[in-house]
Amino acid sequence: MASQEHDTLPHAVMQDINQKTDIIHAKTIDFLTKVSEAHELIKEALQHMKNPYLSFSGGKDSTVMLHMLLKHKSNIPVIYWDADASYPDTEQFIEIVVKEWDINFIRCKTESMLSVFRKYGVNHPQIENKTMMATVYKPIKKLIEDYSFDGVFVGLRAQESKGRRKLINNRGQLFYNKSQKVMECLPVAQFTVEDIWAYITANELKYNSIYDKTSMLPRNELRVSYWCGESCREMGRWVWLKKEYPELYNKFASEFPEVREF
Repeated sequence: MASQEHDTLPHAVMQDINQKTDIIHAKTIDFLTKVSEAHELIKEALQHMKNPYLSFSGGKDSTVMLHMLLKHKSNIPVIYWDADASYPDTEQFIEIVVKEWDINFIRCKTESMLSVFRKYGVNHPQIENKTMMATVYKPIKKLIEDYSFDGVFVGLRAQESKGRRKLINNRGQLFYNKSQKVMECLPVAQFTVEDIWAYITANELKYNSIYDKTSMLPRNELRVSYWCGESCREMGRWVWLKKEYPELYNKFASEFPEVREF
């Protein structure tokens, strides 16, 4: 959660501090080395892929990855998974990216997140697996079959979780995904959250305005995905949702009152 110091600073002051910190960080050897290595990794990955796509969430990590990829493959298909649970800010940001970056954007509709909750209930012991199957695993399999994709770029970072750290340590940043039958590349896997923001600031990139909603979570602690889901319960995001998006929260809670327990 946000620190006491963060809570007491005006938003404009905090933004100014963040930008100055980002600019300083963007000049460090460590940061410049990571960016250079990421570009080399992308080049290597593209040598193993004839028909890749990029998985885009609208969050800061996939935004940085997309900006890098476009320097190497400007027409790469950019896939956004739509489970009818996107933040309004994310939809607005996607419109900006599609228009200003002129990307090859493909919106893939999945089963809605809420429909999965209706089937199994918010407190189902395997609800995370159920939602992932409906909104990730099955749609990805169909997408790869429909478009004959043989590679994918994903904006996962080792710093985000123990699970992702383990995956990256075991498989590396470029590997063959047996379950999906594609080469998978993780260009920003070794980036810290400070690296991500330094890249955004140094390159003057627009980003999802949801990161400016900092009344409870500072930008470094906020992860953009769907506004409902198992991770929202586990990581306190339903509480954050109630604060920042009361209309969405109340609509959600009216159908699933058990979320008010969290």
